[in-house]
Amino acid sequence: MPNNTCDKRGTFADHAPALRRVGWAPVPAKGKEPLRKSFPKWKHAPSLDTVDGWAEKDPAADIVFVAGLCKPRYSKEKGVIIADCDDQDVINAAEDIFGDTPGKVGTRQGQHQYFAANGVDLGKLHSLRHFGLNIDLKHGQSQAAIIASPPSVHEKEPSFRYYWDDCSPEILSDLPPFPEKRLRDWMDRFSPSNPLNKEARNGSRHLSLNDYLAGKGGRYFPDDWDGFLDEGFTWNVNVPDRFGKEPLPDEDVVKVAKAVWKDFENGKLVPMHGSGGVARTDRDELATLFTTSTRHAPDALALLCVLKVEHSSKCARGETFAITPRSMAEANTIPGWSVERYEKARDVLVEAGLIIKVSEFKLVRGLRYAAQYILPPRRAGGQSSYIRGQITPWNKGKSPLH
Repeated sequence: MPNNTCDKRGTFADHAPALRRVGWAPVPAKGKEPLRKSFPKWKHAPSLDTVDGWAEKDPAADIVFVAGLCKPRYSKEKGVIIADCDDQDVINAAEDIFGDTPGKVGTRQGQHQYFAANGVDLGKLHSLRHFGLNIDLKHGQSQAAIIASPPSVHEKEPSFRYYWDDCSPEILSDLPPFPEKRLRDWMDRFSPSNPLNKEARNGSRHLSLNDYLAGKGGRYFPDDWDGFLDEGFTWNVNVPDRFGKEPLPDEDVVKVAKAVWKDFENGKLVPMHGSGGVARTDRDELATLFTTSTRHAPDALALLCVLKVEHSSKCARGETFAITPRSMAEANTIPGWSVERYEKARDVLVEAGLIIKVSEFKLVRGLRYAAQYILPPRRAGGQSSYIRGQITPWNKGKSPLH
């Protein structure tokens, strides 16, 4: 469970030396930003004497780990790989992909799941976001390898501290090996729907990367440049498999990403929720909505369109999705909507049978698991099959819209 008690001297001074003794590679940080910048060049984790020196100089600093330098005592293999689940909705998905691990850290909105690297090199694969999952993969020794350590304070919510979830720092010696084959098999299964499968435009990797990032930019602009750049690096690492060519140099990926980002800043590209798409409705759906709630039907229709654009493909594959009003309001998914507005629109859709709740909200070991929903299948002719029956007041000669 979270430990929000105050430290005697400071987070780093009170906890980093003990973490180093276990085998972790702690570095003082401000939030998630390391205060020591040379870690990508280190050959080993910092010595205990070095950590003690940092503790004297920056006792109140937060703590981050360098994933590639963590190494249990008496082990020949160094490095951990962490599945960074950015929200509650993907925690179960991560366990389905990677299997369970006893090494877990509770975060403000999700969970970190730890595995021993055991020689696995994921290259520049740092994210599963292009598969629709808010999961980042922390590994290696670059900036993308940095992960917040308990009991650091969350930079956006000072009252929250990262915490070891039903384990302790000693779990480093008992982490299961990272299941690379399971991940690769999972990625192969979903590759037909992956935009990376598209042919390179005019045979150009640069143009294809530009097209890909232009379509993904709305997910990240204007607040998450690092996530946007990770999309570019993840796309690039798959170039040999997709196009039979060498990946672009890192500096070219950065150059293309900066150009696309600048187009968003200058208004040449317009950020849209998700990756864009078309949401179709019909007379039956409109009639059902306005019969259920005349007052809230317009909002319910707007939310339904967003859900169709975002989740139709997932539901067709038999997957579910979550509706988290607070997170959607914070992300401004539909501009100006409050939490209560999302909740009312969601409730109308459930009552009308236009979305179906398949599991309830759960609280397990202090972690919140959101309720899951699906979009009902559509009947031949484009109409939906509604749980509450086929309501078609249109045959009475008067539209409920008037």
